[in-house]
Amino acid sequence: MGNTGVALGHDGASPFNNPATIVRILDQRLAFAVNFYSLNFMHFDAWHQPGAIDSAQFGDRNLGGTALVDTNFESLPSTLCLFFTLEQVVRTLSLNEATAHEQLESGLRPTGKKLALCFATLESEDVDMQAVSFRGTTAAGPTTQIQSVQRRWVRTYIGPTYSISLSDRFAIGGSVHVVYSHDRFGINSLSLSSLLDGTGVTSTLSTGGRGKSFELTGTLGMTYRVDRFTLGASVRLPSLHVLGSYDATFSQTKTGQEDVSLLADATGSFSTTPPMRIAVGAGLTGKRWTLEVNAALSLPIQKLMTADLTVVNTTLAATGAELEQHREHYAIPGYVTINPSFGFEYFASAGLSILGGVATNFTTLGRLKPAPSVGNMIQSRVSHISASLGLGSYWERGEFLFGLQFDYGFGQTLAINPYVVPNDWAVVGARTYGLLFVIAGSTSFDSIVRVMDRIANGVGPKEKRMQIGVDGTVSAADDKPEPSERKGSQ
Repeated sequence: MGNTGVALGHDGASPFNNPATIVRILDQRLAFAVNFYSLNFMHFDAWHQPGAIDSAQFGDRNLGGTALVDTNFESLPSTLCLFFTLEQVVRTLSLNEATAHEQLESGLRPTGKKLALCFATLESEDVDMQAVSFRGTTAAGPTTQIQSVQRRWVRTYIGPTYSISLSDRFAIGGSVHVVYSHDRFGINSLSLSSLLDGTGVTSTLSTGGRGKSFELTGTLGMTYRVDRFTLGASVRLPSLHVLGSYDATFSQTKTGQEDVSLLADATGSFSTTPPMRIAVGAGLTGKRWTLEVNAALSLPIQKLMTADLTVVNTTLAATGAELEQHREHYAIPGYVTINPSFGFEYFASAGLSILGGVATNFTTLGRLKPAPSVGNMIQSRVSHISASLGLGSYWERGEFLFGLQFDYGFGQTLAINPYVVPNDWAVVGARTYGLLFVIAGSTSFDSIVRVMDRIANGVGPKEKRMQIGVDGTVSAADDKPEPSERKGSQ
């Protein structure tokens, strides 16, 4: 439903959107959401000529056809969120099997206190472009460039959520999550070019980094219902940094009339925090339909990324390699953004629905400002607009939803300009197009227990099978049927 859920959420995203909404989830439920396949199309403007050509060296000529296009279809690492309430589970485990089934069949209602334990990857980016080559001709002569680009970003949340209904209308809740962020990247370029004076030049430019950070953050939320209308609000609190580390490299060389060689490596501490967020939502339910509108305000009162590094520069001089060590502090600020979203669900029948929505995800990052150093921790800034459409299937003990999400991204990315000596950084426009297949749903613990019981007690190819008794004891039984049973089965 277009990433909504601040008011009417009842799935694995509830602990992150608004913890108070988990009271809407039925007892004895396990909810999940997983992304399977992703089709991505990326377009980078003027990648092979990202800046002006140094006319004194190469002549004044535009190359043309310098955009870079990349398409990939891949299986994603599962983005999985498991959600389950515990209050009735504890109560059910204290009963015997017959009583537990009777209460489940009678539709035992929640008492208003819910607990959840969730694990989810909420942010992910993966760009991998190897063996990128380009050949062109300037006024000075032919030029060739080879590059490789790799970026990987993952942010994962894990922790408990608790919610309580203070009345039939009013509920509050809170989440505490350990946030693990992992960032790694690499950009490498080598170019061979002719110069106007009849000579040539070889130039390289590369940078790479890897960082990991652990933060502790919390989310508070509430919902208030009046008849068919529900209002929800939540706030993600500022984060507490726990620990983190960062390693980075940078190199810049030029071989020709005047040689230039610089290598830099750095190591130190690293912190990256989710921005503070205030979200509000309004939901309206009818006999056969549901509508919800959300708005999320990001307030990055903390720096999005910081690193305190010990940097060692190695330069090549006539007397050999020279080392210089110093300390550097890098910080990436954030900017205020507002992201609206809208979602709907229409029930064609009691067990079948159509659902969809639209959402925005405007980046809190500012414009890229690359520098010839190890401090280029951000290589791209892209905002996204997405639309989703799917089907939902419902039955007594669970639900299953599947659909497609279409995504359009626009922004900037870091590139290398090979037509200045030595090579230097430049910023080019970026556009991405994505298609994601998603499934989600929930099922009752009772259904899971029944399936496990059938597996444990089913007749298989092995000679023995396990039997689970009402008192929890486990025993082995002979799968070979008696003669009379064998005759009956024929």
